[in-house]
Amino acid sequence: LVNRFELTFIVKQLSQLNIHLHEALQQSRPVNIKYYEEGYINFIELIVHRIDSINYEIEGTAPHSRERHKVSFLDIIDISF
Repeated sequence: LVNRFELTFIVKQLSQLNIHLHEALQQSRPVNIKYYEEGYINFIELIVHRIDSINYEIEGTAPHSRERHKVSFLDIIDISF
């Protein structure tokens, strides 16, 4: 059971992540993503190329390589510039 304060906090966090992702996509600006994967917290820097709201993923490339990466929205902990 989630109380109203926790729910409001979660909604604000999701809104902030959404804003950062769309700014990064529009400006081709690299973002630092902190995300959860198989029990570990990982970090990756990506230039966002696509936001897939149907599959809840973002797709992008690392700034110094051509390798494409996908990260699930549900695994993202934080996004910063």
